[in-house]
Amino acid sequence: AAANDFAEEFLAPVRAVRRWYERRARTHAPGVDDLLALGNAFGLTAWTALYRTRAALDPGPKHVQALRSELHRRERRLPARQAFLGGLRDTLSYLTPDAAAHPGACGGPAVLHVPAVMRRRALAAVEHGRLSLEAAAAMLGRTPAALGAELALLGLE
Repeated sequence: AAANDFAEEFLAPVRAVRRWYERRARTHAPGVDDLLALGNAFGLTAWTALYRTRAALDPGPKHVQALRSELHRRERRLPARQAFLGGLRDTLSYLTPDAAAHPGACGGPAVLHVPAVMRRRALAAVEHGRLSLEAAAAMLGRTPAALGAELALLGLE
């Protein structure tokens, strides 16, 4: 538990989460889309965003329980919804030496690793013609050219 608390504070410090909500004028009763947007901003899952929101805002046990129930109800659709809201990139699979930042360079916030099942579904949909490359790229937070290049590197043109 202590290690999880440390990791959460390292990834999304309470003060930073509180400021994030204040800048959006959402300091009362955040919803699931707020959790997903917070997750995109800090590279967190919706569940971790809920825990960080609880620590930063203390929205009350009833509201936290309502959010928890809503997350459980929508759990299978959360990654796709989070991708739709933007900000998700699979940095582990596309970062190359050419794309790596120079030592000491500042980049954007950390980003969430797109779950493999989501990438598989998007790829299967593209392969079977149910989804265009452009739509899949948008769903995964990528440009069509970048996704096409990734697929070419994997031999999946």
